[in-house]
Amino acid sequence: MLVKKYFVDKGFRYAMIKDQLFRNLRSAGLARVEIAQAPLGTRIILYAQRPGLVIGQRGNNIQALTGELEKRYKIENPHVLVYGLDQPNLEPQALAFGIAEQLERGMYFRKIANTTLNNIMQSGARGAEIIIRGRLSIAKSRMARFTTGVIYKSGMVLGRQTELGKAPALLKEGLVGVKVRITKPGVPVDAVLVKQQKESEQVVA
Repeated sequence: MLVKKYFVDKGFRYAMIKDQLFRNLRSAGLARVEIAQAPLGTRIILYAQRPGLVIGQRGNNIQALTGELEKRYKIENPHVLVYGLDQPNLEPQALAFGIAEQLERGMYFRKIANTTLNNIMQSGARGAEIIIRGRLSIAKSRMARFTTGVIYKSGMVLGRQTELGKAPALLKEGLVGVKVRITKPGVPVDAVLVKQQKESEQVVA
């Protein structure tokens, strides 16, 4: 029972850390957070669109972040590593943050969504969906959905090939939610592959 409680508490603490990191590092385009126990402490890996903002001048931001994780969440000897994104247009979480920031700057939601969809597909994605829901005008709340290609919303491929990113945007009209789904490049998990018979294996009548 004590072992079970330990792992539950640990998982809850890691979830809280990830939630805070995504909120605090939104402007850096944080896309993914990985937390793993290492022999000499806890390794926290951050993947961000603008890693320089995470690190800060002379490493000041990363030092402050490490100290806060150690003090607030009782993380023993945290090692924070920061990496850039190889393909930022295929990272739904970073794109969701980007769309939210553009909305808050007053840019038109249709132009933002269509430009983002185009960038996603040009990066090789098999499909993408952007949903913007909330008060997009003074009149009333609404939902705008933009989609192209193949998007999986259930089954074994969900989470393996189609990933989801979410972000809030605070406009003068009210709160708006942004969702971005991307089906990554590659052979579909549910694809049926037909194996060709070799010449030596063919049956001669």
